[in-house]
Amino acid sequence: MGTGSYKISEFSMEAGDLITNGDFSSWNGAAQPNDFPTGWTVSGNDATNYFEDATNAARVISDGTLVYMHQAILTVGKRYRYSINVTDVTSGSIIITSGSVSASISATVGIITTTGIHTFEHTAAIGANVYIRRNTGATDVTFTNVKVTEIPPLQGMDTGTKFLENTSAGTIATQSEQAYGTWIFDIYKGGDENVNFINFISNSTTPIPSRYVLYFSGTESIVLVSNVTQLFQTATSYITIDTWYRMKITRTTAGVFTVYIRGGAFGDDSWTTVVADSGTNPVTDNTYTTSAYTVLDLDAGDKITNLKYSKGIRQ
Repeated sequence: MGTGSYKISEFSMEAGDLITNGDFSSWNGAAQPNDFPTGWTVSGNDATNYFEDATNAARVISDGTLVYMHQAILTVGKRYRYSINVTDVTSGSIIITSGSVSASISATVGIITTTGIHTFEHTAAIGANVYIRRNTGATDVTFTNVKVTEIPPLQGMDTGTKFLENTSAGTIATQSEQAYGTWIFDIYKGGDENVNFINFISNSTTPIPSRYVLYFSGTESIVLVSNVTQLFQTATSYITIDTWYRMKITRTTAGVFTVYIRGGAFGDDSWTTVVADSGTNPVTDNTYTTSAYTVLDLDAGDKITNLKYSKGIRQ
C-alpha cells in the first residue's frame, strides 16, 4: 500500500586502488619548486615550500606555509579506506583531508606524526578531492604508497545489496503489530531539504495520524515524535545528506525508547547513542501501546533497505 513512485536498485562499489601514482614513481622532472608527481595537482609551492622526488616517495618541505597535493577521486556519500606509508619524519606532520584544503570546508581523514603504515576509514561528505598537506608549522616528511579504496558504507552492505529508492515523494505501508522491541533499518537522505519519516508504530496506512515517528529533518537533525509531541531532537547538521546510516530504535516493555546510529562520521564499529539537543534519549513514553502498520514517508532520492524488526531488545 502506498503512493509515489519507487525503483529497486543495487549497491555497487568501485574496485581497486583509486589513486594514480601513489608510489610516486613518476614525476614531471621540472626544476624545483615545480617538480610534480604525475597524476597529482600541487598548490602553494614556492622556493621554500614544495614536494620533491624522494625516489619512489614524495618529500614535503615547508617553512610553515601551506603546501599541498590532491586528486579528485571521491564520491560524496561513499566510504573509503586510506593507507599511507610514512618513511621519514624529520620535523612536523602531515594531514590527509577530503573535500577541500580549507579547514572550514574540509573533513580530516587522519593526521600522521610518526613513521610507519597508517590506515584510516572515512565517509566522503563534502567533495571529490583527497588532499595531502603539511599539518602545522615547519615540515619535512617523506611518504609513499598512498592508496584509497572504496569500502561498504555499512557492514553487510556489499555490491549487489538491493535497496528501495524513491523517484518521487510518497509512502509505503506494511502491516506490523510490533509496539515493543527493536527496529533496525538502513537509510539514505537524498537531498538537503528532504524529510524522511519512519512511522515505525502506526495505526494508519497514511503518515498522519501517526503514533511513533523517527525522522531526518530538512536541516539534518534526527527527531523522535509521539503523534505531534516531540520526544527529542538533535542539533542541526547531526547527519549528512547522501550518506548511508544504520538506525536502531529499541522500546522496552516499560516504554523506554532509545535511538542509536551507525555510519558516516559515527563509524561502523559499534552503535552510537544519538545525542539529543532538546528532550532526552533515552526517553519514556507510554501513550500508545499497539501498532498495526509501519509507514515509510520518503522524498525523491531517498533510499532505504535492510528493515529488521524483532520483539526483543537487540544489542
